[in-house]
Amino acid sequence: MRITYLANLLEQCQFKKFWQEHVDDQALLSQISGFDDSIRKFVCHVINITRSEEHTSELQSHHDL
Repeated sequence: MRITYLANLLEQCQFKKFWQEHVDDQALLSQISGFDDSIRKFVCHVINITRSEEHTSELQSHHDL
């Protein structure tokens, strides 16, 4: 199913591919109130967590933690 495919792209952090594919389903997805905003928030959250973990790891390595 198409929605499962899109969900898998998000779970795999293939955000660019998700937005490219999202265009093909705009008629359906535009009917879901707040869908695009929710996806944007999810993407920002994942990026924020990833950057935070990278930063923490980097700091730990610099301080032999």
